[in-house]
Amino acid sequence: MARFCNLPSEVVEKIMLLVPPNCLVQFKLVNKFWNFCISTFINNPKFVAKHLLMTKIQSSMSLLCFKEPSPGIILSY
Repeated sequence: MARFCNLPSEVVEKIMLLVPPNCLVQFKLVNKFWNFCISTFINNPKFVAKHLLMTKIQSSMSLLCFKEPSPGIILSY
């Protein structure tokens, strides 16, 4: 299994584009490497623009995943 720091930067960027902004800020607290990596991305205007676009796309999509409900549970959507 590849370590996070051994992944190509393009792969890391694609992963980071899928992470909500508030989580990116929280992930900076994991350790110095994550702080450096995430800071590098969020200080890059191109990444910020891509992330904003991805956030807009993701917010317009909805996904419902559920198991068969237990008896007596009503689902409305």
